[in-house]
Amino acid sequence: KVINYFYKRYKIPTYIDQFSKNKQKLYLITPCARELNLIFILHSIEQNIKNFNVTWYICFDADVDEISDQTKNMLDSRPYINYFFVQNPDSNSGNAQRNYILDNLKIQENVLVYFLDDDNIIHHNFDNLQYMLEKSINFYIWQQDRYCWNNTFDDLKNGYTSWIDTAQWSTTLESIGKHRWEPINDYGADTTFFGKIWNGNLEKTKLIEIKLCYYNYLTGVDYGLQFRRLKRLELELELSNKKESVKNFNFPSDASLVYND
Repeated sequence: KVINYFYKRYKIPTYIDQFSKNKQKLYLITPCARELNLIFILHSIEQNIKNFNVTWYICFDADVDEISDQTKNMLDSRPYINYFFVQNPDSNSGNAQRNYILDNLKIQENVLVYFLDDDNIIHHNFDNLQYMLEKSINFYIWQQDRYCWNNTFDDLKNGYTSWIDTAQWSTTLESIGKHRWEPINDYGADTTFFGKIWNGNLEKTKLIEIKLCYYNYLTGVDYGLQFRRLKRLELELELSNKKESVKNFNFPSDASLVYND
């Protein structure tokens, strides 16, 4: 009943191929335990990414029969989406699901990887990353829209990792190589994974002093903020399906704007 109500209320946006014409490949990797978030994540991808050739890999922490037909039909309607089903009782925080996707990707040159969790969306500034790419750079690390929190790059500039959120960086598939999220039962495996593949390599790193990501946008830092964010996403979807102009209505410029909205 919940699934039927959800997809009756939130109509799936009409698909328009906007990715295949682009040269720069971008792999989005999403472990998923929150099925109902996917329509909002999908909308943010298609609204906010215009300059990358996107392939979105989703791995459900569920059995195939536990995911609704409506969700499967939505994903099947997008040729750029591939999805899998992997359950591992020893894993938490999506680590086994991320590793499964990485294990099934062939190493290719000139492919960027971005880990997009199922409680986040693509930032409205994310597409600007395409204009900052350089052939000699393997790691791109940026600032984060995060309510009441200021992330600085001081530690990174000194060659060691501080607390960098998964949403704050992208790297090449070649740089990841055979590294995986370990241990799979550790909530902090993201910091360990980033530390291993980055390894203080400043010569191959570009630190971007602008905000290109949110922090857990679909979870929020309090109920009031979460309610306002959800209402904003609902209106965006409604306008999109009505094919009305959204030029004066977009995802907020930063988290504080949403909080005060």
